[in-house]
Amino acid sequence: GSTFIFLLFNESGLDYLEKQGKYPLILKFFTQFILIPLLIIYVVILYFYSAKILINWQLPRGWVSYLVLAYSIVGILALLLVHPLKDLKLKSWIVIFNKLFYYTLIPLIVLLFVAIFTRLLQYGYTEARYFVLLISVWLTTIVLYFVFIKKSSIKFIPISLFLFGLFALLFPYFNVFSVSKRSQEHELVEILKSNQLLVNNKIDFNKPISDSIANSVEDKLEFLSKRADSEFMNSYLSKETISKSKTDKYWYYNQFTNVSYANNSKRKNIYLTITANNHLKNIQDFDFVIVPNSYSDFVETTIKDDKITITNRFKSEFEIKVNDESKDILPLIKKICSKYKNAAKDVSVDDLSIQVSFNKYEITAVFNSIEWYKEQNTYSYGDIIYLIKIKPN
Repeated sequence: GSTFIFLLFNESGLDYLEKQGKYPLILKFFTQFILIPLLIIYVVILYFYSAKILINWQLPRGWVSYLVLAYSIVGILALLLVHPLKDLKLKSWIVIFNKLFYYTLIPLIVLLFVAIFTRLLQYGYTEARYFVLLISVWLTTIVLYFVFIKKSSIKFIPISLFLFGLFALLFPYFNVFSVSKRSQEHELVEILKSNQLLVNNKIDFNKPISDSIANSVEDKLEFLSKRADSEFMNSYLSKETISKSKTDKYWYYNQFTNVSYANNSKRKNIYLTITANNHLKNIQDFDFVIVPNSYSDFVETTIKDDKITITNRFKSEFEIKVNDESKDILPLIKKICSKYKNAAKDVSVDDLSIQVSFNKYEITAVFNSIEWYKEQNTYSYGDIIYLIKIKPN
């Protein structure tokens, strides 16, 4: 939209825009002496790294694709930037880079396809993997075009990118949203069937299961839940589980009651979830309740002339303040979690609340759940409400 507005309201008109302009000196310096030399150094390192992968015959987890995509996209941008200078005398390394860039992409694109298909075959499509595959196909198209078409035009780059993007977003059945959802549905069903977790076509959360399989099932259910695929999910969930998931959104892992942990289990060693059993709280002794928005990290309200602020920055800070009087909640959360430091699996407790006292008020933070990341010694929380009691004078 902004492009069309610019063209429509440009006071000098399209004729002025089509005139040959003076190339910005700063951009010329940046492209010739900074961007392209850095890209040449980067691709040399990338080739050495690719050789290491080939020798070890082992892909690093997940991020090879991004290294190749970074070089490809920034390289194409660099070529577009120097294109207006094609008739001028350029530095020798720029001429070499301009001629060889698309050829240097060929082995890297092969590596890119190997990396993305390895992940697709293991875990199926997500939106991110779909776009990595789509960009890989687009880069292949670009390379083939500029290598084999003698009278190539740089217009092909934005036009082809626009068409690929349009396909990904709008094409029926094969667009990014449809493909990702169908793929994760298929992956979930395969996991459930291969591990015999279906009883009467419903997930049996009481069956013995390893923590790695429980994590996989949870990941798929969370993915589908966030994309509002409730009809498919509910066909595999009992009414009781559906009811629980509404109050404890996404945490389907906690539904499994018989999880075994490997000695090197990521969940066992890295984080622990403490969940409150009792969702009913007697409020007759309290005067006010604060119900923040989900995942809100800052709340501010006023009672009479007193300002109450709650700062809950993810993992790093948790403070309740009344006027100038403040209380740090993190030490109290650490005290709760330390009781379960040797727990082999997630735990449920009857009460998960913390009470702090101020001059005029007593404030109780009632947690739905607390997740303790043991290695970093940090914390995250489910929904929290704050009950406030005015102290008698």
